[in-house]
Amino acid sequence: IDGKTGIITTIAGNGKREFSGDGGPGDKAGLDGTAGIALDGKQKKLYSTGFSKRVRVVDLETGIIETVPGLPGGRCVAVDSKGRIYVGKGETVNVLEPGKKTPRVVLDAENAKPPLGVVAMCVDRNDHLYLADMKSQTIRRYEPDTGKLTVLAGSGKRGRGGLNGPALAAELADPHGVCLHPTTGIVHFADSFNYRVVRIER
Repeated sequence: IDGKTGIITTIAGNGKREFSGDGGPGDKAGLDGTAGIALDGKQKKLYSTGFSKRVRVVDLETGIIETVPGLPGGRCVAVDSKGRIYVGKGETVNVLEPGKKTPRVVLDAENAKPPLGVVAMCVDRNDHLYLADMKSQTIRRYEPDTGKLTVLAGSGKRGRGGLNGPALAAELADPHGVCLHPTTGIVHFADSFNYRVVRIER
């Protein structure tokens, strides 16, 4: 959707639930249950993932769609300024680094306490990864250079209380979409079953 004109344009997907179209125009390709999308750091490529167990990428200059080789799909995808492609699927977050053919696990049930249930992700200007975690009812931040995983919001209890107080004391109900404001960097997310959009004030 063009924010200035309000015009909506199809970038990928022919309206049929199928897997097809690699090497051709994105709007002629079949997608299978798209669940997550993300732009790369230069905003020239759009990545998508869903139920086809693949990650697709559309070159926004040429309109051509391809499958990212070697990277399994998932519920959500995020791409940082270094070209690292993250895919979240439940209790696992994989990353495919530039020049690599095989992804590696950066977070899973073994090293994430409490357990993960990742349904949405985004990155900030420092290439930190933000996770909407439906299983632990939290918003978390992962720092790839140190491996540090921090809870930013959510007490861990599913509920509605604690709004307008400390972020770590707030009760959430299945947080989903998470994003950062482009100028302030403030974290926003959908507190889905509380039917509200929440932000974490600094």
